[in-house]
Amino acid sequence: MRKVALLLLAVVFVPGCASMAATGAPPPEANRVERETPAAQPSETMPAQPRHFDDSGPITEAPLEPAEMRIQRAGSVTVSCSGKEIKASREIRRAAMKFDGLVMGFKDDEVCLKLASNKLDAFIDFLDSQDNLEVKAYDFSAFDRTLEHYSLAERLERAQLVHDQLKELLRKAASLNELERIEQKLAESQKSLDALKTTKLDIDLRAGRVDLKIIIK
Repeated sequence: MRKVALLLLAVVFVPGCASMAATGAPPPEANRVERETPAAQPSETMPAQPRHFDDSGPITEAPLEPAEMRIQRAGSVTVSCSGKEIKASREIRRAAMKFDGLVMGFKDDEVCLKLASNKLDAFIDFLDSQDNLEVKAYDFSAFDRTLEHYSLAERLERAQLVHDQLKELLRKAASLNELERIEQKLAESQKSLDALKTTKLDIDLRAGRVDLKIIIK
């Protein structure tokens, strides 16, 4: 009888211990060891590139005013060159050719040139992008000669008509006195006609262009 009781007690006690051991074991996830991840390296930044003018293509800009207007400009640009004025003067003259500029005069600390107005900003940026040049200041003014241009065109047309009529009268002159009188008027008409043509040509040549003086310090 005692053996039977001990056997029953063993049957009840052993499964309970096994169950406690199973429930007390840590979960598999707790035994995992997290793999160390390498610290993120700071991204390497590229060094700042020096600013240079891109001259790979044609140098053009948008027109500054409508084509029917006649605007002329004049001004100066002051640049510093670290005491190398003669070298800077030579480089500025060479740069002017790249922008279709016409050098009118130069010396060791100054260059005078004519330049298309729509290339002025690009030319100044080019000078400022050079390693040995730095733009310090500039000063420009504009002159609107549009009304003068169109009024001259009308005056020129009328003056040409009068001149042609005088030449016709000269061919029909009936006397020497009349011939001399018409010749005098014809000479005055020609003088007036030439003055109008010269003024109109001056406006046309200066319109859309800038008279530029570069001062080197």
